Amino acid sequence: MLRRLRNLFRKRPTIQQPKVEDPNRPPLDRLRDIRAMLWDTDARFSISGTFHILNVIKIDMADAGITDSETLGELAYCRGYLLSRNQQHGECIEAYQMALHHDDATPFLPEKQRLSARAGIALHQSNMERWDQAVASYRALLPDLEASDAYDENACAGTQQQLAYCLHEAEKYADALELNEIVLARGERLFGADAPELTTCLTNMAQNLYELKRLAEAAPILDRVLAIAEADGNIACVTDMLFQKGVLAHETGDNAAARTFMQAAIDRAEAEQDEDLAALTRAQLAELETRMRPKSV
Repeated sequence: MLRRLRNLFRKRPTIQQPKVEDPNRPPLDRLRDIRAMLWDTDARFSISGTFHILNVIKIDMADAGITDSETLGELAYCRGYLLSRNQQHGECIEAYQMALHHDDATPFLPEKQRLSARAGIALHQSNMERWDQAVASYRALLPDLEASDAYDENACAGTQQQLAYCLHEAEKYADALELNEIVLARGERLFGADAPELTTCLTNMAQNLYELKRLAEAAPILDRVLAIAEADGNIACVTDMLFQKGVLAHETGDNAAARTFMQAAIDRAEAEQDEDLAALTRAQLAELETRMRPKSV
């Protein structure tokens, strides 16, 4: 949500891996080159190959007795970046934390890269479902992100939305809803009231309200998402909203309406000749039927 898709298909020039064969070249210079490559949007590189280069540099550092904070920090940062790309959550957190520790002692990271590392720590904490840690990390990050010229309002709103998600998962539903309302206002200002970019935030708000047992307030939000998805031609979102409306109808005691919404979802998926989506909606209907079954005494 609140992010424009990049063009994934544009042709990019191939950038050679940094050379490490010259043992006389200082490790710090080689590490700076690698960090520049990692942040070059036109660069292509092998993650495993770059890990190998970092291991060679680490051995060279040990042989030369290099222990200065900047070189250790550069090594930790490059490892953290690659570990993040590899979805190695715990190791990434440790590497980024080490890089930031060295950056505190001997500043070497540009502001954008330092903030990105902090956001990476919060993201990987959430990926590991360490919700309280992620909440604390995002809360500490946001004021610095807002004050920085390196990130725009869209990025700040996206980070707020990540924090709201973590608050929801930590069962702090009222806090999550309050923050999502702020994200929604920013999104409406940035993209307009009917923009597809708002659907994730609105859906999250409906989930917050559902957990708070404020079902009557959740219903019109689902209707709004459904209308946006219909206008955007996002059938997957349409069927998901019909399922959510079915769940809401069941929770308010209207099982007939719940089945009607679910059948409408199946009909839409089948009309699109999307068998995977149709199978998903049928599974959702089966799940809803299970919920609607009278509980045995």
